[in-house]
Amino acid sequence: MGLLVGIALGLQGVPFPTAALATLPLALSPPLAPAAFAGAGWLLAATGRAPAPEPRDVPAPLEGRVASVAEPLDDRIRFRLRTADGRLLDAFAPPPPWPLAPGDDVRLDAVLRAPPGPRNPGGRDPAGRLAAAGIALQAFAAGPAIRTSPPSPLAPLAAARARFAEAADRALPPREAAVVRAIGTGDRAGLDRPTTTSFARSGLAHVLAVSGLHLVVVAFGLERVLRWILLRVEPLAARADPRRVAAALVLPAVPLYAVATGAGAPVLRSAIGAAAAFGGVLLQREAGAANLLALALLVLLSADPGSALEPSLQLSFAAVAGLALWSGPLRRALPLARAPRGTWRARLLEPIVSGACASVAASVATAPVLAFHFRQLPLLGLLANVAGVPVGSALTAVAALAAAAAAASPPLAGPFLLASRPLAAALLALSDAA
Repeated sequence: MGLLVGIALGLQGVPFPTAALATLPLALSPPLAPAAFAGAGWLLAATGRAPAPEPRDVPAPLEGRVASVAEPLDDRIRFRLRTADGRLLDAFAPPPPWPLAPGDDVRLDAVLRAPPGPRNPGGRDPAGRLAAAGIALQAFAAGPAIRTSPPSPLAPLAAARARFAEAADRALPPREAAVVRAIGTGDRAGLDRPTTTSFARSGLAHVLAVSGLHLVVVAFGLERVLRWILLRVEPLAARADPRRVAAALVLPAVPLYAVATGAGAPVLRSAIGAAAAFGGVLLQREAGAANLLALALLVLLSADPGSALEPSLQLSFAAVAGLALWSGPLRRALPLARAPRGTWRARLLEPIVSGACASVAASVATAPVLAFHFRQLPLLGLLANVAGVPVGSALTAVAALAAAAAAASPPLAGPFLLASRPLAAALLALSDAA
């Protein structure tokens, strides 16, 4: 928390006093460590702000390396470009005939402009957010980017996302296809405004955006399937611990899934936590939820201090903190005893009760963030989540299978896409009703 406060102060341009350097040695004392983390975060963010912009209205050639997953917009794509001189630009360009991937070396002719400030008091501030990430200029290209070297090693993932989008658009109605694409690979290009508004007002926006929920369903679901298979292969089960073997097989898939789904802050947070959890299985160690959450926050803010201002990061960490701190106490406070294992109540009733407690904990923790950034609180969010999270989890698993099949061959995704249609329709109907 101290690190987050310090970074927020630095990103907002609050001057960094020299006296704050004296707080750094306090990290040696656990009770005083938050002050040291605040000073370190303040220093890191204050020194990492972008310099004054230097706009350029005449198109000129730019060369650099793609530094983010490309985000498809209406008629163009958006990505971060690291130029040869080390500057980071927020680039917009028409989509090229090949999928753009992080690590691609490209060239484009672009106009450089200063990003806009807030249009209304208290509104979104694109210039401030980009400056916090070290970006002073936006580059607008008239033509698509051109590769100047062989494709990045991540190019196959970008190509697989494109094949999955084409397969979904062919097999499903437009609205269902957009939902499946968003949940399967984080591709939100097909979502229309009524759909995004519906999910925002119903409190189900986190189901539509690839987040920790989706990575948990895919990664830990795959780990359980592999463990189940290994336990039934007696020669393998006798020679090695199936739990450790399954964790070792799933561990490399975690970062691949995070990149393939857009590498947003929520999925990166979950990817770091999942990787640490699987690593703990291999080392026969177990980490607490609070420690995993703190580790993920430190890693993300070290890589991009400006993400502390992102609503997605704040919502993700607030939700998980609420789950870790309040979900268990809420369940224990209910005057309803847990059903014995193996009974129908344990199989049917307990998941509903525990899920409701988890939804209440996450909703209470994220309510201040929602109210601050979006000026609204979904009144039926709790009820909608109790019904929507199971449907969204099932759709996540089917959409992930469809994406994996499309990566190998688009026709193979057909059966999975057909199976996803009723789930997507049910989720849309639930969101619209709520």
